[in-house]
Amino acid sequence: MLQDINTFLIDLLGPLGPLIAVGLLGVTLILITLPIMLRKRVDPLDKLRDEARRKTEKKKDPGTENTKSLRHAAGTNKLDKYANFLEPQDEEELAGMKLKLLQAGYRQKSAVRTFHFAQFALGIFALILGILYVLVLGGDDMPPSMMAIHIIMPGAVGYYLPKYWVERRRQGRQDEIESGFPDSLDLMLVCVEAGQSLDQSILRVSQEMAAG
Repeated sequence: MLQDINTFLIDLLGPLGPLIAVGLLGVTLILITLPIMLRKRVDPLDKLRDEARRKTEKKKDPGTENTKSLRHAAGTNKLDKYANFLEPQDEEELAGMKLKLLQAGYRQKSAVRTFHFAQFALGIFALILGILYVLVLGGDDMPPSMMAIHIIMPGAVGYYLPKYWVERRRQGRQDEIESGFPDSLDLMLVCVEAGQSLDQSILRVSQEMAAG
């Protein structure tokens, strides 16, 4: 049966027919799956807080309230409505994740949500690719154990890839800070000896390090 499907796709779309079909099917499944996974019920308390905040902003500056609302709707709301799904519910775990991302150089408010979204998206995408590989190119004689490996392994790699990237970024920044720390102390000493105050010395060192 799989061979017949493969032959049909080659006759219909050419030699790359199976790959084209796999790609189109993968994109379609992702577009269908992600909205279902990320959908959540709106918290009434969050809705009340948003309304109260908008009323307060309108009283303070009525002329710019519409502009702020549009920016808020176009920006943060897209991430805020998935916060319960994309952020750890445990406060300690959430704080630890924020710290790791901050140490890796990701200072955005939505960094944790973006990180977990990348994990789920890449994991699902890689899992779908593994399933499609087994169904289309694996053949009927592939052992069940090999099927499981070809399906689960890509999903696991896709899921842990963002974590690996963040850890590498974090370690790289830590190495840069440690290697640049002696130079920072030397520069600060030169600034202090030149008659600058401690605050001015720290500011000068930070500017030089940022420029370097």
